[in-house]
Amino acid sequence: MTDSYVDLGIKKVNWKSSRFHSFVQNKDLNKELSKDEIILELKAEMERLLSSNKMKRSQISQLQSELNDCQKTIEELKQLVKAKEPEPKASKLENVTDTLWSNLSSSDKLLKEEILRLKKENQELQEEAESHSKSIQELELSEQKLKGAHQNLCSQMRQMIQDFDR
Repeated sequence: MTDSYVDLGIKKVNWKSSRFHSFVQNKDLNKELSKDEIILELKAEMERLLSSNKMKRSQISQLQSELNDCQKTIEELKQLVKAKEPEPKASKLENVTDTLWSNLSSSDKLLKEEILRLKKENQELQEEAESHSKSIQELELSEQKLKGAHQNLCSQMRQMIQDFDR
């Protein structure tokens, strides 16, 4: 096999079982084909292969255009999803305060200080709420452990009472 066959992705080709060769074999073996007949048969086979190739190329271009359309649709849908995703409340609050901050003049120094103080207080309250929620979770876990220990103790006491009564 030559390099050009390998480049085209053609592996070993059995030329003896090719369509033209099998066509020639199907004809009377005693009758030899003339050069003109062979050329006509080869031309017909070449035209059939070229038309098949043309159909496949048009199919490929159609599929590629459909693929491009699908990719555009996917991108549009991604943009719609991004546009519809709600922003977290904290970022909305920051956007509002940033907008207010940019609209304030230098004479509104007291308002700026108040905004900074409120931002700091808001942050502290959020941190405090997080720590309280962690404490609540820890207490709930401890309560579950205590309930389990209490049930275990009660079952042991019942068992001891039953053993004593016997």
